[in-house]
Amino acid sequence: MELTLQRTDADLYRTHGRLIVGRDDFCVTLEDGPARLGAEGKGSIPAGRYPLHLTESPRVRSGGLWSPWPDALLPLLVGVPGFEGVRIHSGNTAKDTEGCILLGTSRTVDAVAASRPALIRMMREVTFPSYITIIDVEE
Repeated sequence: MELTLQRTDADLYRTHGRLIVGRDDFCVTLEDGPARLGAEGKGSIPAGRYPLHLTESPRVRSGGLWSPWPDALLPLLVGVPGFEGVRIHSGNTAKDTEGCILLGTSRTVDAVAASRPALIRMMREVTFPSYITIIDVEE
């Protein structure tokens, strides 16, 4: 299964986008902004194509993240240059991302809303392993 994250706009602190699953416009996304790129594992994920696996998240086990499944599984992007542990998870603002991708059903200037329902839907409808292609905002 192929997923595409099309970044739609960005400022110094946040990057908004749309997640496409197959051919369906699936949900909105939120990532860190480019200003955080100086910190390792922070900032927007480099554009490219990455394997996407469903794996156990140690941060779910420690209470730092939420998973809809009792086995603490969350999608993990593999092989992201300069990053480790890049996941797709729930959250509302760029402060919640720590270099990861947040999902939502709608957005405001600084946040996404209904993140947990969007994550639940994605995890039910996407088969793993998959691939995700991240495309930057066109200038």
